[in-house]
Amino acid sequence: MWNGDVEPVGSLIEVWVQIKGIPPKWVDWNTMREVASSLGLMIELDEHLVFNSFFSLVRVKILYKDPSRIPRERLYVFKAGVYKISFKPEGYVQAGNSTDGDSG
Repeated sequence: MWNGDVEPVGSLIEVWVQIKGIPPKWVDWNTMREVASSLGLMIELDEHLVFNSFFSLVRVKILYKDPSRIPRERLYVFKAGVYKISFKPEGYVQAGNSTDGDSG
């Protein structure tokens, strides 16, 4: 008899990701959630680092299937400007060497 359970087809891994390139005036909780959610599910923001780096580096913890496949960079639109945002998962070597296209 079926009990309603379905086996997952995979699992997600917690990973800290360093994010660079967001214009300082756009570094706020909503923007960070939007950028991080384009990668995976954001579960934490290292607010201490954000202020100590004068907004040049943001660090978020996300859930992601394979952190080595996090893109090195993506394009994002803030107002009418297009910005190249870079990503570096901590503890993982990223596969490939190019962008995965633009986002947003």
